[in-house]
Amino acid sequence: MRLYFAGPPREAARAATFMPTETSTLLLCQKSGLLPHPEADLQAVRRVARRLMCCDHLAEDAVQEALLALWKETPQPTNPRAWLIRAVMFRCQHLRRSLHRRRHHEHVASQDCELHSGCDNPLHVAMAHEIGERLRQVLDTLPSPQREAFELYERTGLDYAGVAQKLGLPIGTIRSRLSRARAAIAAALR
Repeated sequence: MRLYFAGPPREAARAATFMPTETSTLLLCQKSGLLPHPEADLQAVRRVARRLMCCDHLAEDAVQEALLALWKETPQPTNPRAWLIRAVMFRCQHLRRSLHRRRHHEHVASQDCELHSGCDNPLHVAMAHEIGERLRQVLDTLPSPQREAFELYERTGLDYAGVAQKLGLPIGTIRSRLSRARAAIAAALR
């Protein structure tokens, strides 16, 4: 469970290293006068965020952002609990829109992917691109006879005899070059 820090903005840099406890968050809210009944108010705000986001992590992010916005609010609202709930609702709406746009853009970007076509999962597409980039780097480091044999074998779909005939080499030479190329690729991709 993420714990909330509602400190002054200049202390936000220290908040990255400071991991507040539930008690310290409630004390900060009480001392600052942000919420008259901080424990009950924070629980209500968390419930609203969870119901809207259907994800604990995203809900906690929305609550955190709303608490920081409430802290920065120069004239304190007359009803901080209502203000905070409304702020959480707006932040949840913003997070959902952002996630929807991100999914849409990732899907559009992955449609032209040759490495992992037919998959809607952006993680798989990103992994395929990463592996494809590593493979290109490894292929560039291979000796040219091994690289030439490997690329011809993989891209054309020819068998050993076809690659040997195309390169004008014996089949045994092609087998050894492909074996060395595969070993180098496997070692580099580990």
